[in-house]
Amino acid sequence: MAMQQVLSVELDDGASLVGATAGEFDRKLQVYDDMFGPLWVYGEVYGPIAVVRAQTFQDAYEIVVDDILKPIDRADVPEAYGFDTQDDLDRAVARARENGEELPHLIEGYQYQPNCTDTGIVSISDYEWMEELTEALRARHKIKIEVEIKD
Repeated sequence: MAMQQVLSVELDDGASLVGATAGEFDRKLQVYDDMFGPLWVYGEVYGPIAVVRAQTFQDAYEIVVDDILKPIDRADVPEAYGFDTQDDLDRAVARARENGEELPHLIEGYQYQPNCTDTGIVSISDYEWMEELTEALRARHKIKIEVEIKD
C-alpha cells in the first residue's frame, strides 16, 4: 500500500482517507473514512476540526457526533442541564419525578451522543459548520488530504 498526499477533493474507490491537515502550520485534523461518498469538513469558529468521508451530509454529521466529538466529563453534567451543582440537578430530577413532570432537558449547546460510553453528552460549538470539501474550501483553509492507495 502506498501513501500519498492528494490535492483533489475527490477520492477514488481504491483510496482510503488516512490523514488531513489544515492551515499554514499543517495542524492535524481528525479523520473518519466511511469508504464511500464525498469528503466533508467539520469545523467551528477556529477552523476545521475533522474531515469525514460519507455518502450524505446527515451521515457525515452523525459520524462527527458519534466518533469525533468527545463526551463531556461527569463533572460538567449539571451545567449541561443548566444547573450549578450535581445536588441542584438531583433535586430537580427528584421533584420532576414526584410531580409527574418531564425531566430537565439539555440546554442549547449540548447534545446526546447516542452510542458513546460514559455521559453520552457532547458539547456542540455555537459556531459549528460542515461543508462538502470543494477546491475553494480546501484552498481557503489550506487543507491537505492524505490517502492510502491499495495496490
